Amino acid sequence: MNTLGKILVFFILILSVIWNYLVVNAYATRTNYKNELEKVQKLYSEAAKAAGSATKLAEEQRAAADATIAQLQADIRSLDARVKAAENDSATYKAQVEAIGKDKEKFVTDAGLQQTGLKTLQSQVDLLRGQVTTLDKKLNDATIAEQKAENEKLQARIERDAAFRKADDYERKLLDLNDQLVTAKNGGIGGVGTQRIPPTDPDFKATVTGAAGDQIEISLGSNAGLQKGAVLDISRPSAKKYIGKITIERVDPFGATGRFTPLATIGKPTAADYPTKGDTVSIIK
Repeated sequence: MNTLGKILVFFILILSVIWNYLVVNAYATRTNYKNELEKVQKLYSEAAKAAGSATKLAEEQRAAADATIAQLQADIRSLDARVKAAENDSATYKAQVEAIGKDKEKFVTDAGLQQTGLKTLQSQVDLLRGQVTTLDKKLNDATIAEQKAENEKLQARIERDAAFRKADDYERKLLDLNDQLVTAKNGGIGGVGTQRIPPTDPDFKATVTGAAGDQIEISLGSNAGLQKGAVLDISRPSAKKYIGKITIERVDPFGATGRFTPLATIGKPTAADYPTKGDTVSIIK
């Protein structure tokens, strides 16, 4: 074998080694590819399952999100309605506040006027209280003066009654002395004594000025010649009625008092049968 043949054989051997390497490498590559493919397929399957789960979860989350969005939209609409209502209420309240402000201003003005009026009324009340105090003082002074006058009047009446009693005593003594004198002059025959009725002017005429039961006051007294013990007639010209008689018991210069005696024909006299103010007192001829 020549050198060329050796070279060719060596070259073929080299090619065979390369081929075998390529074949072995191709087989190994194919085996690795199949394993990788199976791994990839497995990974794909797992990824597909994971993607399905993720998709389902995403759909569920999307549905939940849609429900949440719908609820939020409903809440937003509700809030919008409440905002509009609040705005309306705010406008109403604002109008009320403005009205209240105007009312407040009016109230403050009225209050000021009322305060001024109150001060005026208070001044008038104080003035009236001062006048009432003055009148109370005057009334108290007048009451005291009236009481004093009543006391003086009572004292004067007591003194007058005492004087009348004293005068009666003197009159009785005078009558007794007169009777004794008449008796002495008549040689022991008695005089008229207490049965004597003092003479009265036949034209005597007075009026009743007061009546309390059977005690009668008349308008004339000793100034008209009237004396104690005189018996006068009482009539009522307005009714053309004769009332009865009055026996004079007390005589003043300008008046007298006496005891009334109703008509004997009246069994039980009534108020109309007694003298009243204005009746006439005279001697009926």
